[in-house]
Amino acid sequence: MIDYYAFNTGNGQRGAIALEEAELPYRFNFVNLVKGEQKSPDFLALNPRGMIPVLVDPDGPDGQTVTLTQSFSIAHYIAQKSGWLLPEDPLSLAQCMEWCSFILTDVSAASMQSFYLRVISKEKHPEAAKVLKARALNFLKFADQRLNEVAYFAGNDYSLADIIAYPTVLAQKDNPVMDSYPHLTRWMSSVGDRPAVQKALEVLAPNNG
Repeated sequence: MIDYYAFNTGNGQRGAIALEEAELPYRFNFVNLVKGEQKSPDFLALNPRGMIPVLVDPDGPDGQTVTLTQSFSIAHYIAQKSGWLLPEDPLSLAQCMEWCSFILTDVSAASMQSFYLRVISKEKHPEAAKVLKARALNFLKFADQRLNEVAYFAGNDYSLADIIAYPTVLAQKDNPVMDSYPHLTRWMSSVGDRPAVQKALEVLAPNNG
């Protein structure tokens, strides 16, 4: 039985969606970031950095226990273990990895840095925050262009790239700028209607905050 430790953040959502899509048996362990549970001795024993998500699979390769602490590594591991979500076609697989990389490095990181500079940091950096926010939102334009050409990010089939992308786009669902991106909106609806996606968000949502 896989143990999955998370909170209702974009990174937490990615692993939960992957687990539900893969239909792997797992136990969800809520880690309340607001209460600082990620800094508890028990959790630090799993991830000394004190960050979610964490996946622990006692039935890993060759019967070894696998502990992973990065959202992409977790989702990719689940895809490999389940035997789907990764395209078999080499070109589609390359495009899948390209979009995963784009989202996690250029978009998610920029969004987090912008939020830190605008909200958390004692010393505000409005100009830097503005640049980072624009960089993150620029992803929506490129995503819409891509989804004008194909049904999903890696091509015509749903894949790991869509799981990685969905929480990022979901965070912008109420942003008026979304009205300018019909293809991205169509994709959002398609992914959001998937039972596994709905179940994953239901698992996390009651514990948010």
